[in-house]
Amino acid sequence: MEWNPWGVPRRVVPVLFLFLLASCASHAQRSSQPPAWVGSGLETLPGSGTRFLYGMGRAEATITNVPLSKVTAQERARVNLAFTLQSEIRSLLSAPASERLIRPVVEAVLPHYRITAVDLAPDGSRYALARLPYCDLVAALRIALADPNLVPPEEAPEWRDQLSCNPAARGFSDSP
Repeated sequence: MEWNPWGVPRRVVPVLFLFLLASCASHAQRSSQPPAWVGSGLETLPGSGTRFLYGMGRAEATITNVPLSKVTAQERARVNLAFTLQSEIRSLLSAPASERLIRPVVEAVLPHYRITAVDLAPDGSRYALARLPYCDLVAALRIALADPNLVPPEEAPEWRDQLSCNPAARGFSDSP
């Protein structure tokens, strides 16, 4: 005769054990909401009172090494900022001039970027925000446009001296 102090049928014990194991192994579901500044518009970005170009990077929650996930998010933000710079240069200049200027201007300006926010989302993803003052881009473009080796004088835009540090002058605004 077997000892059974609770009078539970033998088939029920393994099922109860599985339920107990499953309840111990479960954890509260986390929401996967990113930080408020991700996808909320320019007015919610840190330092949005002045003109900046932004790049956002994300490291997946599967990267469990904290320093590695932080560096990954920051590098992806820098790469995204470089694409933003290229796009901005293309929108400011004509095709032949912009293609010659993209690399030297991006290389001159990109070292001046700053990571302004690194946030951890509840799902474990890490987000980083890189920003660069718009005036740094304008200054680098002015220098590049004045270099006859990069842009022959006949291809330089007539408005190069009027290149404004204020992106709102050409329709870009970060105000709500």
